Amino acid sequence: MKAQRILILTVFALFAWMALMVQANLSTTTQLEADPMVDISATSIKKEDPLAEQFRHVLKQDSKLRDDIMNRFQEYLRVPTQQPKPQYTKVVDFLLDWTRRIFNVKENELVERQVSPRLRVAENDQIKYYIYSCKPEKPSFILTWKGKSPQKGSIMINSHTDVVPVDKDQWKYPPFDAEMVEESTGRRVYARGAQDMKCVGSAYLEAIDRLVQSGYQPDRNLQVVFIADEEIGAVDGWECLSHDKQMMSELNITFGLDEGLASGENEDVIPIYYGENVAWWFEITAVGNVGHGSQFIKDTSTEKIHKLLRDKVFPLREQQQLQMRLQTKNPREKSQPSTVVTINLTGLRAGHTSKETGDFTNPNVIPRTATALFDMRIPPHIDLVETEAMLQEWANYVNGTIRFIEQPKVNPITDLTDATVKKFLNIVNDRMKTELRIFPAATDARYPRRLGINMIGYSFMPNTKVLLHDHNEYLDESVYLESIVHYIAIIKRLLDE
Repeated sequence: MKAQRILILTVFALFAWMALMVQANLSTTTQLEADPMVDISATSIKKEDPLAEQFRHVLKQDSKLRDDIMNRFQEYLRVPTQQPKPQYTKVVDFLLDWTRRIFNVKENELVERQVSPRLRVAENDQIKYYIYSCKPEKPSFILTWKGKSPQKGSIMINSHTDVVPVDKDQWKYPPFDAEMVEESTGRRVYARGAQDMKCVGSAYLEAIDRLVQSGYQPDRNLQVVFIADEEIGAVDGWECLSHDKQMMSELNITFGLDEGLASGENEDVIPIYYGENVAWWFEITAVGNVGHGSQFIKDTSTEKIHKLLRDKVFPLREQQQLQMRLQTKNPREKSQPSTVVTINLTGLRAGHTSKETGDFTNPNVIPRTATALFDMRIPPHIDLVETEAMLQEWANYVNGTIRFIEQPKVNPITDLTDATVKKFLNIVNDRMKTELRIFPAATDARYPRRLGINMIGYSFMPNTKVLLHDHNEYLDESVYLESIVHYIAIIKRLLDE
């Protein structure tokens, strides 16, 4: 028994040492704290927004208003924008009609003009809109609500219009019907995009509608961006837009909001994201000896890939999982891979196959090459140069080659000392419990960040299971309506002097 306890302690100590060694090999910079609680109470002044509180009160009293708001949300969810064939023209028409209703635009008041092959615009004294298309079949919609002092720079609220595909057989309700279901906790909408992220885009417009109805006039310009193709890498969405210097200059964005994540079941802390793990996608190909499938051939390509996985990939993966649990006392962070490196084997390729069907054609031939595909996510504090050197060493270990499919070389984070960032943090800290985090995956926010624009990821979804890209994605009516209340306060205070 004593020997067994000694063995267990020895194994635990070994894993802890391995985790520290990996961290030392991966980074030459100071370890960030594991996403500490936002603590800005020293500078935060409790300030209720009368308009937001009034709207909350009206919502409680007016069932027709609640129904109307939920109907609009359901209509947006039903617009077919699932990859790989999103109908972007339909969603732009839908958003444009909604915008016209909000700002009471009369028929023929806004006349579109073609500014360039990519861009159509229209404007009046109150708004300007852009239909921006990196490809003709992929339009994005950008609304500018004009402020009294546009020279001060714009506030941006961003959302993407596309959603990921579904496995319909795994859903309790049709994923694109946006069905409202009565649950024990109240009404709930089941639909693809309910969390990721049509709930955010529609809540933006509901909040703006309320502000317009109140007679509010913004001091700064507000850019409301509904962008295409986030779910497939944003090449024809934000990446394309970020390279358009003339367009970015006209938008003149100084601060922006993008998507966050649900808080989790029975969890009311709202995560606030100031950076994200950068995605590196790469293949390692090993070349080996060939021969007949009946023989024990040494140093085959598949044997080398097995060696790579056994000696390099999976040990790193296990070490980083251990570090994720050991480096923080925050129970929420013990299962959030936002401050450690994640790596997953996402594809394997070897053997002779049919070009028509993809089926294997020669099971008795040992293949000359074998390729493994990986998805690695790297936090901002990790040295990317050292990481690349490590991956090259992995390829050398099996006498193979590495090919990067996606490899961003920079991964900036938001400046938390910036005045507008502090203002936003004060606003949300006044209204809810929050926690600073690094987003574990990629969002559109990475593109404006690379231009020096401070971006924050925020979605108000407390006590909600995280179901983005999952089956049975849902959002409770009470959560969605409360998110609008908060956006009224957030947008108004960000736009005020």
